[in-house]
Amino acid sequence: MTNWIPNIPAGKGPMYLRLATQIAEDIVAGTLPAGAKLPPQRDLAYDLGITVGTVGRAYALVREKGLVSGEVGRGTYVLGTIAPVPEITTDNSKTASGIQLIPSPVLTGDVDFGSTRTAVPHPELARLDSTSAPEIGQSEIVRSLMQQITSDSPYEIASYTRIIPDSWRQAGQQWLARGDWVPETASIVPAFGAQAAIMSVISATTSPGDRIVFEELTYSSIARGAVLMGRQPVAVARDECGPLPDELAKVCAQKHPKVIFMMPTMHNPTLTTMPEDRRREIIAVAREHNLWIIEDEVYGSLRDTELMPLIALAPERTFHVGSLSKTVAAGLRGGWVSSPLSHAQRIANAHKMMTGGISFLLAELSARLVLSGAANDLRLR
Repeated sequence: MTNWIPNIPAGKGPMYLRLATQIAEDIVAGTLPAGAKLPPQRDLAYDLGITVGTVGRAYALVREKGLVSGEVGRGTYVLGTIAPVPEITTDNSKTASGIQLIPSPVLTGDVDFGSTRTAVPHPELARLDSTSAPEIGQSEIVRSLMQQITSDSPYEIASYTRIIPDSWRQAGQQWLARGDWVPETASIVPAFGAQAAIMSVISATTSPGDRIVFEELTYSSIARGAVLMGRQPVAVARDECGPLPDELAKVCAQKHPKVIFMMPTMHNPTLTTMPEDRRREIIAVAREHNLWIIEDEVYGSLRDTELMPLIALAPERTFHVGSLSKTVAAGLRGGWVSSPLSHAQRIANAHKMMTGGISFLLAELSARLVLSGAANDLRLR
């Protein structure tokens, strides 16, 4: 954490704009180098004698401009740049560094939405700060399909989604299929991305206070989300093959968890893949202790493998989740979960309660991408 305290010049205009401008200038000048952590909002507000809300608005503004990143629970960090900070137009005069800030951007095609991906990739650098699918021309395919959807279904776009058409389930069935395993259409629940699907499974299979097993190295957003829902994460030791069966058995005997979350194929962050014998050992422990299994396959779809997914080996207790985010386009938020038939409607209800309901436009677009073959073509590029 930095001990930086900004020297805000006197002048007219809202304090949060002047603070945001000073933050931007100090980043450009190197006073706040890449990776530096800005002071907590409450601390900086106290030091400057201003409100926490004022600091929060300033932090939000520089975050919108792609100068910092913020994450609840971790703080706000300065981002590195591979090009000069883009100029932002305003009616006010420029600051000394040439940077201009406005309270809210004008929504045009040139707006910087704060993505981790620059509009024009640097010709000599590889960007390793995002796990989303690379940009390889998806927008033209999406544009064409969106035109078809808006023409075919104008009334659905203007309303709430009240039914799940068979085509959405068929798309999920096709996208989640692996090798000889093909899920039943009735088991498919479309979701607002993989994370929403996983959180819906947790909501439908556990209650506040229940424990959920995560590997010592895991995708942290799911564990954090579970904590926000009042569930308790429990760690299990792992090796290069995945969770250790004996250690999982001990955790189950001592803590009595209800669910285990795993990424058996292309594990995040290790990229390892669990061999078949380990998969069967983990399933044996899960059956002995009546443990639900969440199988996160968002990266697994990138790898050709003859290994059977966990759901093919234990269909009565496994929830198999996949999405388009790593292979087609993260901005679509298209995902599906294959559930035990006994829980498919529960997952759908939980998803609706937690998200407000699936988006017709995005779900229809995701389905058409898959059923047309376009999604698979993009995955194979």
